Amino acid sequence: MSYPFWANNQAYNVGDIVNSDPPAANGAFVFRCKVAGTSAGDVEDQPLFSSILFETVTDNTVTWETV
Repeated sequence: MSYPFWANNQAYNVGDIVNSDPPAANGAFVFRCKVAGTSAGDVEDQPLFSSILFETVTDNTVTWETV
């Protein structure tokens, strides 16, 4: 299954799924929005997504979970 890449300054809803750019672990992991919000404003601000299942990372007002 293919998911969109993370985008800066984007509103995300709970359950939305994105890929990191480049894809984490060659596409083995994607990231599900756990807390809705708006991603960071600059392209360079992509969060440091984790390669540990169910670990979370905050991205401006969005919280992502590794799945």
